[in-house]
Amino acid sequence: MLFSLLQFDSLPVEEQLLKNSFHSLRLNPTFDIGRAFKKLDGSWLSFIKETFNSESKVDFFNPSIIDFLNSKLEEFPQMKHEILQKSIYLKQLLGGCKGYVDLKSNSNQIIFFNNILSNWNNFIDSSEFIGEKLVAIISFNKYAEHATEFRRLLSSYNGMWNLTSYSNGWEVVISHIYQSNEFVIKREFLDALEDFEIVTNILESPNLDSDTIDSIAHDIDKIVEEVYYLSGFEYYASKFNEVNSFFLFKEKKIEILQDYLDSVSTIDEEDIYILETDNFDLEIEVNTQTHYFMDKIDEMLDTLYDWEGEVTLDYKGLKSNLSEYLQQKYNNLSWEDDAYDRWRDSQLEERYTIENILNKPLL
Repeated sequence: MLFSLLQFDSLPVEEQLLKNSFHSLRLNPTFDIGRAFKKLDGSWLSFIKETFNSESKVDFFNPSIIDFLNSKLEEFPQMKHEILQKSIYLKQLLGGCKGYVDLKSNSNQIIFFNNILSNWNNFIDSSEFIGEKLVAIISFNKYAEHATEFRRLLSSYNGMWNLTSYSNGWEVVISHIYQSNEFVIKREFLDALEDFEIVTNILESPNLDSDTIDSIAHDIDKIVEEVYYLSGFEYYASKFNEVNSFFLFKEKKIEILQDYLDSVSTIDEEDIYILETDNFDLEIEVNTQTHYFMDKIDEMLDTLYDWEGEVTLDYKGLKSNLSEYLQQKYNNLSWEDDAYDRWRDSQLEERYTIENILNKPLL
């Protein structure tokens, strides 16, 4: 049971997941896992409830237990092999797979993605790995065998990606579609972009920032261009901005930029400083800094992908945040200057007093 818990890619895990994982090993049927939980609670295991009504989650009591169990697995590698062979959770098979997809040299990833293709229906958590299934179909040229399923997967995919916590899964999938040599996959994807629900899934997916949507738009643009020419100009668009759903992507890009301008954290991230401290004029400072952000927005609209056409953004929130931030920063600097002046004056006064005492004649 402890070794089964060790194989999950992130902890804690729901108690029921560990129970299911252990039972899939088909070991001693009389083993009472609930009783084992009670015995190990507070020594080997800890149990967590995030809210009063949430399911209990289980974790190791401390990191040294993980180190100990890993050392034991080195002595008994067959045990790990058996757990992974009988696993019903893809979350247990991610060891050595995290990071950039490299199906040329990463043997762990090759095994993992092949497992997805061959044993998909055996995994309870397969619905959380739709992005990985799409990439497996594309990378191993299995579209012909999964043509019907491929469109269904596209329709239900929410952008979740398990190989890295910071990646947007749609960006990964679309990148693989772009790099694929299969014309039919690219055409199928462009047909999917006519589906409002699929486009919504892309635009509401996790970790979708300005750079990510640029990358997605760039790859779609290249896919459209290729399909247009390879179809003998039969496809209705030659560029992404001619695709029916393009305006939705552009609206999302503008929304992301507006959120960037309105966020208080933006000023901290950009490390804003006062340009003129001696002749401080708040209005001039705010206007100057606002122009800096306008230039930055222009760059963000024309770096990896050129979002052509007029883009209107509201800078009132940014100006308000800048005004408050710069005034506070100036007040702090003024206080520090005043404090230094007071300290310097006190030092001079103290020195003057000491010199007066030393210069008095002895009686």
